[in-house]
Amino acid sequence: MVFVLAALAYSNPKLFDAPAHEGGGAGRYYTGSRGDGYGCDACHGGGAKDFALEVEGLPLGGWAAGATYTLDIAWSPTIEHASVLAEFTDGDGRAVGSLSLPPEDLLTPPELCGSGNRAAKQVELEDERVLLTIGDCGAHRLRAQWQAPDEASVGPINLHIAAVAGDGSGDASGDSVALENRELRPLGYAEQGCQIADTPERGRWGLLALGLLGLAGLRRRSTLAAVAVVAALSASACVNVQPYERGRLAQPDMELELDADLMAGPHHAVEYREGSAGALGGAGGGCGCN
Repeated sequence: MVFVLAALAYSNPKLFDAPAHEGGGAGRYYTGSRGDGYGCDACHGGGAKDFALEVEGLPLGGWAAGATYTLDIAWSPTIEHASVLAEFTDGDGRAVGSLSLPPEDLLTPPELCGSGNRAAKQVELEDERVLLTIGDCGAHRLRAQWQAPDEASVGPINLHIAAVAGDGSGDASGDSVALENRELRPLGYAEQGCQIADTPERGRWGLLALGLLGLAGLRRRSTLAAVAVVAALSASACVNVQPYERGRLAQPDMELELDADLMAGPHHAVEYREGSAGALGGAGGGCGCN
């Protein structure tokens, strides 16, 4: 029989690497990234309100290859017990770009522990992840410089931030959690794949298209079906479809061909006008085959 010891809310970042039977995280840092799979909310919770973070310095308008940016994460000085983790990852969960902490002489008081030592640490893991960590030591700010990769071909990059504001009880109950994922795209990044857009204007057209399609299915009127198809196409836009999303998209209901009886009229009109028959079908899978 194995008895699991109390983890003391992982107040020391080294506990994340400790074996589970010693009260550690067994190599998980709970940043919420794709390479980790969990966030701090896997254990912590029950706090009166969410843990609010102020994040500045990110290239929200797009990052330039090789450029350097200053990540600045701060939280209220009224929070006595706080731990923060952050990492930049690519689509596979690996570290991307390079990180560096400020030199000692440029540290501000909120970046120091109650003992006066630097609070932030940089941790390099064996699975190609690099993390910034601050344990529960009285600090209220995390700063670091992030240099973007030299090639913009890596595509969008995600900044994952996980934080816990503890109540000082030494366990995972009564804590407030923050879990953020900021997507940073390279300058001039072009979307790929097709998906219904989420803008209000296109959303209204999308609802109209769905309504017309339903009405066409009831009345079997080919002209109304054609109008519905045009409206649906006008409501579409292009976004990037990740490989792990394609399984759900490649379903029978994503077939490009509508009901055969519904499309018999338009097909007949095309065959009569063109003087030819056939070649009107399409491969299934929708956006999932891109």
